[in-house]
Amino acid sequence: MWLVTGLSASERRIINHVCTHSSVRVVHEYCEEGESSSYHLFLVTHCITSSKEARGSLITKRTLNYLVAILEHIPIVSIKWVKKISRMIDSMMNELRPDSMTIMVKQEQFPPIDMYWIRGDEQCQKCILGSPQRSLQNRCGLFEGMSFLIVGRFTPPAPSRESIMDLIKHGGGTVLQELDSNQSQAIMIGDGTVAESFNSNLYVSYFWLLDCISNYRIEDGYNYLLH
Repeated sequence: MWLVTGLSASERRIINHVCTHSSVRVVHEYCEEGESSSYHLFLVTHCITSSKEARGSLITKRTLNYLVAILEHIPIVSIKWVKKISRMIDSMMNELRPDSMTIMVKQEQFPPIDMYWIRGDEQCQKCILGSPQRSLQNRCGLFEGMSFLIVGRFTPPAPSRESIMDLIKHGGGTVLQELDSNQSQAIMIGDGTVAESFNSNLYVSYFWLLDCISNYRIEDGYNYLLH
């Protein structure tokens, strides 16, 4: 099962071509356990995304599905890998006799994936290459044991409040409905529409959360303070 994200129309057609001639199936968004509209996380084997080269590595655009794939320890691969599979299928089809049935390619026949790993994204403030691979090696939740309060309206171009909540939960964090005196360590995530923080809690831009995920580490919140 492939999760696809950030692809052009022509790239989606290549995905469909590979699906037609293999057992690969595609999902466009995650669903939580108990939901019925899509496929569950544990069925997703790869996240396929667009890519470009930077510093000798493949990087991609930052999308919600890309960030969720990092948090859920899903391998993230360039569409270039799928294009190579598609060319392999085309070559095999050209060798068929006109009266032959269409081919079905086993996933064991797919070319090696090593050259096609996505190693970062282009939106991160200070991108650390290799972060998606580090998430595969560390199975703990990035936000495990951390609590957050979401503050602000979160209208476009900011992510929605629901998207921020989803990212926190996928990272193992807890979303609070309000703060009390016992939650001084909770981090407030804002979009800049609420000017002041409450109590002594750290109050940071949502870009802090996104960059933490992109780099798969907890960044210094003081570089993202909202006042």
